[in-house]
Amino acid sequence: MNMKHLCWATLSAILIGCSSAPQSYTVSGTVDPSLNGTPVTMEDYHSNKIVAETVVKDGAFSFEGSIKGDSIRRINLSKQYANLILEGGEIVIDFANHNATGTELNRQLNTFMSNLNLADELADRNYADLKADNSLSVEEKLMRQKSFVERVKNNLLAEARTIISTNDNALGAFVMWKICNFTLTPEQFFELYSQGGKYINNLRMIQAAYQNMSAASATAEGKHFTDFTIANGNLDGTPAKLSDYVGKGKYVLVDFWASWCGPCRRAIPVIREVWEQYHGDRFEVLGVAVWDERTSSEKAIKELDLPWAQIIDAQDIPTDLYGIDGIPHIILFGPDGTIVARNLHGDGLKSTVAKLME
Repeated sequence: MNMKHLCWATLSAILIGCSSAPQSYTVSGTVDPSLNGTPVTMEDYHSNKIVAETVVKDGAFSFEGSIKGDSIRRINLSKQYANLILEGGEIVIDFANHNATGTELNRQLNTFMSNLNLADELADRNYADLKADNSLSVEEKLMRQKSFVERVKNNLLAEARTIISTNDNALGAFVMWKICNFTLTPEQFFELYSQGGKYINNLRMIQAAYQNMSAASATAEGKHFTDFTIANGNLDGTPAKLSDYVGKGKYVLVDFWASWCGPCRRAIPVIREVWEQYHGDRFEVLGVAVWDERTSSEKAIKELDLPWAQIIDAQDIPTDLYGIDGIPHIILFGPDGTIVARNLHGDGLKSTVAKLME
């Protein structure tokens, strides 16, 4: 998924940890000497600002200072980066793994991130195995994959819940932030959010996720569609509304996409297959171009020879309303405008539409 940049709500001040006095820290790393003289920056995720700078000298760099409590930071060097928890102690940057070692909170964070990455790998491996199993029907494959992913996710959620409920600090905040990227349902997110303290829930990324999940909850499966208007959304520059297409007596598959989005382009053959098979009196497809330049959308529509209707130049309007933080995001609306399914893709998309068209 491609994650979009959001405008953050006004936040409460971040509460720093409870240590009685500032603790000294050193953040250091070694790199190829060819990078000598290259700037290295330290970014504070809480404020989204660069808070320290240095340069590579003799194939190494370092930051020194003191901190009360802890903070989520990022080290940037050219195209390389590493996330870390800044706390007292000697911290070593590992650009290869995009993390840091040397202190206890970073050790715990790395353990969780390894488990999260493993969960992704296991889900991908299971999907590949099921896809290659010709003895199973498409429906059986989808059911088994969903069951497997839920088991993996539940184990990861249990680990995250323990960390979040016992660490109202940078560790808990970082884990909450990263677990939000693991395709949580609104219910799962709000349950974890209720476990977090002020430090965690005031982090700007968590506040953005809260807004996003609130919108997704308001537009969940079974809810009536939320309309929106794009002032020049039609290709001829006239206004376009979602209600021009949805709630008119047909099932409507709405593809939120962008011309620059590789996964969006890879999803088009599946959408085209469904459109060619079912479009007519009972079913239609609508594209909604978001986060994109109008001219780029127009060019892509012609290049890809998209035969279905399009609303373009929609930008953030529909994605904010529907809590969409990555594209492609495909939603199926019922004849009366009820949301039938969200985040459809691949065989699941084809299977869902086929059942309704029987």
